[in-house]
Amino acid sequence: MVNIENRRILYVDLTRNSIEKRKIPKDVSLRFWGGKGFCTYYLYKEVGLPIDPLSEHNVAVIAPGALSGYAPGSGKTCFGTISPLTGLIHDSYAGEVFGPKLRMAGIDAVIIKGRASEPVYLYIEDDYIDIIDANDLWGKSVSETVNSLRTKHGKVSVAAIGRAGENKVRYASIIVDKLRAAGRGGIGAVWGSKNLKAIAVKTANHIEEPAGGWDEWRKYVTELYVRLGKQSRFSKYGTNNALVQADMLGMAPHYNFKFTHLGDVGELKGDEIIKRAISVAEEDPSTYGYMCPVKCPKVIEGIKSEYEHLGMLGAADGIYKLDDVLKAIKTVNELGLDSISTGNVIGWLMETTERGYKLYDIKWGEAEKQRELMKLIAERKEIGALLAEGLKRITEIVGYGKEWAVHVKGLEAPAWDPRGLLGFGLSYATADVGASHLRGWPRPHKPPKEPAVNAIDSLIEDRDRVSVQDHMGTCVFLPYNFEDFSKLLEIVYGISISVEELRALSWRTESLSRLWAIKSGIRRSDDTVPPRWMEPAPTGPAKGLKAFLSYEDMEEAKTEYYKKRGWSLINGIPLPSTLKSLDLHEFVTDSEYLIKALDEMDKL
Repeated sequence: MVNIENRRILYVDLTRNSIEKRKIPKDVSLRFWGGKGFCTYYLYKEVGLPIDPLSEHNVAVIAPGALSGYAPGSGKTCFGTISPLTGLIHDSYAGEVFGPKLRMAGIDAVIIKGRASEPVYLYIEDDYIDIIDANDLWGKSVSETVNSLRTKHGKVSVAAIGRAGENKVRYASIIVDKLRAAGRGGIGAVWGSKNLKAIAVKTANHIEEPAGGWDEWRKYVTELYVRLGKQSRFSKYGTNNALVQADMLGMAPHYNFKFTHLGDVGELKGDEIIKRAISVAEEDPSTYGYMCPVKCPKVIEGIKSEYEHLGMLGAADGIYKLDDVLKAIKTVNELGLDSISTGNVIGWLMETTERGYKLYDIKWGEAEKQRELMKLIAERKEIGALLAEGLKRITEIVGYGKEWAVHVKGLEAPAWDPRGLLGFGLSYATADVGASHLRGWPRPHKPPKEPAVNAIDSLIEDRDRVSVQDHMGTCVFLPYNFEDFSKLLEIVYGISISVEELRALSWRTESLSRLWAIKSGIRRSDDTVPPRWMEPAPTGPAKGLKAFLSYEDMEEAKTEYYKKRGWSLINGIPLPSTLKSLDLHEFVTDSEYLIKALDEMDKL
């Protein structure tokens, strides 16, 4: 039966070739629960500053959600590290059975330290855990790696890197079971720097009996499964019609975010995709769509299509033929590249060519050259060696292009332009990881024609909702509410957690991540948006609009956001009183030091 005092974390030291399973302290479980919370807490505790994220001193964390295996759509697993793009604590998520299998094997989190002298993979089969030579896998594509491990071990769930991770491309991803990506932040590069090719999980176990018993659990989960399925907006297209919607809202990323609206998205429409696609669950019903009532992703000839692929490998690079984008998706997945950062970097390069710079000759819409560049990036060859560094470093190295480099704090922007939504620029500017579209959507939908402070309450509400989903391990596209999680936690763990305590869970993790960001060198001036988003949109519903009314409007909104989060008004440092109220007493000293060293100095 589930007992919160029996949760376990696996410590793997690749330098020492050692494995140790430890108990997770009850107070850590109750304060952070799992998923995002465990990734953030253990990265803060285990990694010291200053840090080169690609050195052996960085740490990789894998944490299934607190409700992994117990709730509809609970296959999301947190993959965390200190990002080689941003230097910040970064959490990215991949779905399906990998995380639930870890939980079934008795593991609630994995911490990977050090660096192996030769390529290795981690094999987990219930109580049998081993670090195994992976020289024969090094250099293989993601699908080749998965196939090799399944031939050797049977039906394993595999998280693996491709050539991009091996070569430490700063936006290399982790690919789970060939189709699912923990894509953002360069976590795959950190695995590559550790000579870690993959983690394979196999188990003969099932989830433990919930504290409330099977009958109560089945009854509530069945009701929840039906309700969430009926309420979902993603059952027909998944996210595959979002480029049509983004274009209609003036939020599309056409031509490196030059245009938020064109009126036509070519073949990159939901209707075109579902004509040719099968459900991801049909691809392999034992693996995909785990416990999900919607099963939204669509698969075309073994390639999973979703919006960010269509937006960033398609529209952002001026490519609007579906087959071209599908080939690009397959290429980034096999190489283990983040589709968002890759499309963004190549879009920047295409605009650089258009502006007359002779860095590399590639024009808008040149799909074959786009794919050639992906291979060069993954191998760090020729121009790819530069592009592998990410936009922030690219522009610093070449000395130009910052005006059309669309990133926040070094993380390349996803396929949603904030010039079509009030407060969304503030979401990007204050997000803990940099440019992420999954750190809060202000509501209701309004164009940014009024002060951004008017959107802060709804931004915080949605940011907290999504964050709790990331702690629980559930898909953010399922319409859960806080009461659902309170009920599930009570059934599964036998512990009563109020809605306000869940909100505090999000606030706690964000404040801890913010404290790390300040320690790593982030200041108020870094909480900003790229110049492109402060240019008036040239066409469509957002014509003439910017992400903020002005830079002064942005500064006023940032100050108000800091205030509502209980952070200092100068640099947004979580206040000692805030940390104490969030039961983060062990971090108060860091806060006091930073406020004295930074905010008080800035007053002088």
